[in-house]
Amino acid sequence: MAMFTRTITKFRATAIGIDWEGNNPIAKVLGSCEFFASNATKTDARKALKSAGVEVKRGTEVRIEEIEKVTYGMDIEQFMQLAQPIASEKVEQL
Repeated sequence: MAMFTRTITKFRATAIGIDWEGNNPIAKVLGSCEFFASNATKTDARKALKSAGVEVKRGTEVRIEEIEKVTYGMDIEQFMQLAQPIASEKVEQL
């Protein structure tokens, strides 16, 4: 039986800024949040942080870490009953 599967990952995004004490740089955590995605880019992390109310200015370091992965699946019959078509294309036979 054919199964459609999708792996969703829970990520933690952390924004880190640099402060200076004298001539010494000090890393400071500005905030963090968790978000779900199939994969995550720094842009995704910045958007999640902004949605969580963390100001992420230009030059802010953003770290992403995986927390948990869950794979979901359903058989093709159930998928066809629940899925909504978003595009259709006729294939021309040669």
